[in-house]
Amino acid sequence: MDSTILWNNLNWKIINYYVAKIKIKIYKSSKDKDFIRVRNFQKLLFKSNYYLLKCIKDTTHEYNLNIDKQTLFLKLLSINIYKWNSYSENVKNININSNYVIYGKIFQNMIKNILEPEWQAIIGFTYYSVKKTICKLFKIIKYKKKIYIFETKITGFLKLKFLKIILRRFPIKNLLLKCIKNKSIDLSIELKDLLLNICLFEIENKIFIENTTIIRHKNELLIISENKKNIFYIKNTLDVWFNQRGLKLILPKLINLQNESFQFIGFELKKKKNVILIQPSVDSKKKIIFNLSKIWKFHYGHPIYQVIKAINNYIIDCKNYYKFCNIDYSINLNQNLFGQALQFAKRTHPKKSIGWIFKKYFKKSNKNKFIYFDNDPQNGIIILKNF
Repeated sequence: MDSTILWNNLNWKIINYYVAKIKIKIYKSSKDKDFIRVRNFQKLLFKSNYYLLKCIKDTTHEYNLNIDKQTLFLKLLSINIYKWNSYSENVKNININSNYVIYGKIFQNMIKNILEPEWQAIIGFTYYSVKKTICKLFKIIKYKKKIYIFETKITGFLKLKFLKIILRRFPIKNLLLKCIKNKSIDLSIELKDLLLNICLFEIENKIFIENTTIIRHKNELLIISENKKNIFYIKNTLDVWFNQRGLKLILPKLINLQNESFQFIGFELKKKKNVILIQPSVDSKKKIIFNLSKIWKFHYGHPIYQVIKAINNYIIDCKNYYKFCNIDYSINLNQNLFGQALQFAKRTHPKKSIGWIFKKYFKKSNKNKFIYFDNDPQNGIIILKNF
């Protein structure tokens, strides 16, 4: 491909078709367990300029970055990332983050998109959704009378010992390991999740005990059983297996579900007879309040309608994540939100009285509750949402 072609004149249909075609070939080869062809197709994709263009476009779009993509492409092309994999002892001379922070993000995007089709064929999926995890947990604990839960977390994803075992057949393993060792890049959350899922897929197929289940999401792990002995047997097996790969289990806690509640992926679950009560955990509520205060502080000096838009987007994200809760958790959060809104209005108009602020930014709804609002020049009146 000619590197002098302007970015705006690129034929994205051909680029997307080529990248998708190679990904499908990786997937099919992995399904047929032909790992030699998988490696060859991964090398072909990683060397491709089309693939580099696609990753630049996807990464800049994801992070909303206004960067000259043409010069970015030419600089990455001059680095010739794949050559450095062959001479990994010279990686000290290269810094992926040297000119742009985006270099590291593009590099990770390239690795993630090459690994995904291979492991999607083996595992069936590459990420655990919150909905599937909660539904699976619900089915297991709802009708059992006596049940024990062992909750813990996994650490050590960035240890070279762990990555060497996970990426032992990956074509550009040497380059990735060297970059992490020299702290040239920090692994993204998505790439960490993918590597952990690849790692735990091996152990989950080997461990099987009746009436005992392992549930995990990202780095959080639950072992659920009616018998304590089964839980400790699996825990000891995991300890040995994780130590060999440079991982550790931290913050272990054994819970009797009849008497205690437990926390998992930001939720607090408690069983009363055959009903499971779900609400955001105490730590999650504190985190929500802290994140709200950060948004208010970030918008100091900006018009109030801009802050309301940002807060509304965050509230929508929170409500979507905690939509499985069957306990009303909104009262304390709404009280905090009201206090933060009033404080921001006072800061915006320090010389005005509280009465003036209430007349300008607050009005009563039909339910006799105060609504916080402002006038957006483009969209008219914009109202602050509640939890």
